[in-house]
Amino acid sequence: MKTRFGKIELICLAVIFTLFLFSLAGCSGNSSDVGGTASDTGINMVFVVTQDLEHNGGDISTTTSNLNNRGLQRALLLAGYLKSNILGSANPNGIYALSPYTHLQTENNYPDMVPLEVIEQFALLNQYTLSSQNLTAQSFPVFTSYTANSLPSGCYTPPVYYPECQGIDFNNNNNGNVTLLRNIIAANKEGYYVFAMPFDTFHTMAAGLKEANGYEYEVPGYWEGPNKFYMINIPSGSSRAILSGYNSGIEPGTAFPAPSVPYTEAPCQQKAFYYNTANISGAKIPDGINTNQTLYFVRHGEAHPSAQFENGNLVMQGNWRALYIPQAIEGKIKNPDYIYTVDPAQFLKGMPASGQTTDMYYSYVRPSMTIAPYAISKDMPINLAYGFNYCDPAQGKMGPQVDAAIKFFFSGSNFSNKTLIVDWEHVHIQEISQLLLAKYFENTSDVPVLPNWPGTDYDTIWTITLDNDGNLTISNSIYQGIESSSLPSTAPTFNK
Repeated sequence: MKTRFGKIELICLAVIFTLFLFSLAGCSGNSSDVGGTASDTGINMVFVVTQDLEHNGGDISTTTSNLNNRGLQRALLLAGYLKSNILGSANPNGIYALSPYTHLQTENNYPDMVPLEVIEQFALLNQYTLSSQNLTAQSFPVFTSYTANSLPSGCYTPPVYYPECQGIDFNNNNNGNVTLLRNIIAANKEGYYVFAMPFDTFHTMAAGLKEANGYEYEVPGYWEGPNKFYMINIPSGSSRAILSGYNSGIEPGTAFPAPSVPYTEAPCQQKAFYYNTANISGAKIPDGINTNQTLYFVRHGEAHPSAQFENGNLVMQGNWRALYIPQAIEGKIKNPDYIYTVDPAQFLKGMPASGQTTDMYYSYVRPSMTIAPYAISKDMPINLAYGFNYCDPAQGKMGPQVDAAIKFFFSGSNFSNKTLIVDWEHVHIQEISQLLLAKYFENTSDVPVLPNWPGTDYDTIWTITLDNDGNLTISNSIYQGIESSSLPSTAPTFNK
């Protein structure tokens, strides 16, 4: 018997079939989840969508806009998932993160460090080779630097921009993010490119690329939760693009992810020194100096498997140290009022990567990534010293930036009656401390000479104290007590 359908029944069947098709493609313009590993051919652009206060699945502190313990756990688990399930044995061609100061949150305008904190854990599961030394390390640079179009108001304006380490601009000024994607596609170097940014920025990038290159994929229209990430694949020899969604299914805990393996304790790496200008002949308190202030200078974690290795990031042991620091310095220092570090979007000159012959420039992310776990464990924001240059490549390592750091941290009364932790580079710590001490003396011959900070010492903490009158004390009696040589030879991984 043949079944006859009336007009109403046919309309209903059409609606049901349409809904079925949407369920296969992802309703409301959003992508369905894809199983298995990604394609090994073509250009694969992986978009790790990070949480912010607009799209918060419980991993972001609403007061600091920083990751909380749960968020750091998810980042560590996601790193292993991406490496095992997406890239496998391949290393990425590039890793790009949001320039933190392009996205300010809360009434205090804290920078969005989350994309960098999340993707850093993945970066250290990859290997990077410097061709000039034929040296490979468990490390990978993360590009998060400004361009002329993305530089926020108030940030230091560099004399030269280095497009090879361009980061992601939250606001996509002058379509800079889309231009970055199009340049990667035009270069036609097959492999993986990994990006970390909030959902709104991802949506703008995916939609802009679709329009600019005439692609036909559906752009996800809304945030799909903390475990969803996406990939745009351009197959080899093809002019089309495929956007797919992935769900990691991660269920992190809420405790701080301290490594289960205890670190080996180490003695102080430096000969002890203590200078107090109140007890040194010829010393005079300079005008405008802060009072009743304590600042702890912490060096970034391990970064140089050889003296010349430089890619702006930590290496394997440095990430272990960063995760150990919260327990290592607990009770050794006063609880800080502020945590400061170098703006990771600033440039640093490094060595050529594999296959290149000219020097490269990198984003200087390792100081901020060293102190990030400590800030997370204390539910504190990370403040960036963004208004002056840390290390202008055109000026070399030392220069006006040292005096600018002194003015920022030790004058103007902004930090009087406060305690700070500042994560910095060790030669700059030494230079800042020495020049600050020199400001107390009219005669340069009266200035005590501070000892050199050994390049192999990532453990010592220099303490600078200004008393109620502004007298200066500099000492090195505090140290983390983590033995570098005992830190594991592979980056920490956390299995789901």
